[in-house]
Amino acid sequence: KAHLESINAEFEEVSFHKIHVGDELLDAVFSMMNQKAEEKHIQLEVKGRIENRKQYNSYELCTIFSNAIRNAIEACEKLGSSGPICVSIMEEKTLYCTVENPATEEMYRQIQLEETSKADKENHGYGVGNIRRAVKRLNGELEYHYKDGIIKLEIYI
Repeated sequence: KAHLESINAEFEEVSFHKIHVGDELLDAVFSMMNQKAEEKHIQLEVKGRIENRKQYNSYELCTIFSNAIRNAIEACEKLGSSGPICVSIMEEKTLYCTVENPATEEMYRQIQLEETSKADKENHGYGVGNIRRAVKRLNGELEYHYKDGIIKLEIYI
């Protein structure tokens, strides 16, 4: 009985999204990324909401945010930082999203060159490219900035 209650509690934890941005697929991605961040004692903050979700391809947005947050979690891990990783979503005439996280200038340089710091370069280092391709498929633009130990990804769609 205790085992079944444990399984049920874990199922409820995963089933009910903690983060709500107005799109069920994105809610699932953000909630999953939040769980990964919490496991590593990293703070993830997500603010904002998508009102016109039918206007955007949820699959592409999931690709963008899952890769961006995964990269941010890895940066925090390398730095021994608890974050925060800050995601902001604003929608007016266009969708404007940002992802900010602690980083180094070297990490920023690797993003600019789409390089990976991992030893297995053939199987890693695709996250930034995936983000760029997804933004392009949505006819959007993106920019990375670095200032005072923070990398900021800005996306306009």
